[in-house]
Amino acid sequence: MEAWAEAAPVTVLRNDGIVAAARDERTGELGIVFWLAGEAAGVSVDRPAIVHLTDEGATVTLSVADPARAGTRVRVTLPESLRLVSGNATAKVRTRTTTIDVTVSGGRTSTVVLSRNFRARGITR
Repeated sequence: MEAWAEAAPVTVLRNDGIVAAARDERTGELGIVFWLAGEAAGVSVDRPAIVHLTDEGATVTLSVADPARAGTRVRVTLPESLRLVSGNATAKVRTRTTTIDVTVSGGRTSTVVLSRNFRARGITR
């Protein structure tokens, strides 16, 4: 455990009354608990949610949960243009951001896969 702590594999990006966010430096995975609507590490949400991002190079996997079970959708904005590949969501792509409306239900995690490859299906930015 001491060697793990010295290697500092996890960086706390923010930890306050609105957001708790950390990045695993080994994998680049990002985990964020939004206690309220807010922004951290370039990711923003419109309501309390738990967000997990895995960057796999060509794709990004976004997992979202509403543990309060208060809504049917969480709006997540990411700081780059991405194309929705799969998942129960809709996406609006802008020049430098992507806003994803992720359907959430009963506190369960919803997973969405996004792609950086717009040319695969003839999509242009």
